[in-house]
Amino acid sequence: MGVAPRRLQGWEPRTFTEYEYDEAGVLVSTVTTAEPEFDANQLALLLAHEEVLSDRGPHGLPLSETTDPRADPAIRGGWRYEANKSPRFDYAAQAIAHAQDAYYKAYPDEPRGGHGWYARRVDA
Repeated sequence: MGVAPRRLQGWEPRTFTEYEYDEAGVLVSTVTTAEPEFDANQLALLLAHEEVLSDRGPHGLPLSETTDPRADPAIRGGWRYEANKSPRFDYAAQAIAHAQDAYYKAYPDEPRGGHGWYARRVDA
């Protein structure tokens, strides 16, 4: 899964310009190079971060742990999970559900698979 690197706000790579002159002092070439936006350490951190994110389930926990057989509560010596006792209300999910209901009511023959829905914050 390729992910475009995110630019750090307020940081620009330094540029270096070399000028070449002939014997008469006339400029014959100019070469400008920019330093890499990410050094090896920064790239390794970015790739590690993306790997961690790609393992997250919808609950925010690592799927590699939540699907591990040792997470089965029937197995001794592993671990288990507890869910919160009452749900949090997700108003963005509610807005998406309302938009989906309205859309499929307006277009009842539209297939329901494959549509991408998102919510964005709108300040009042």
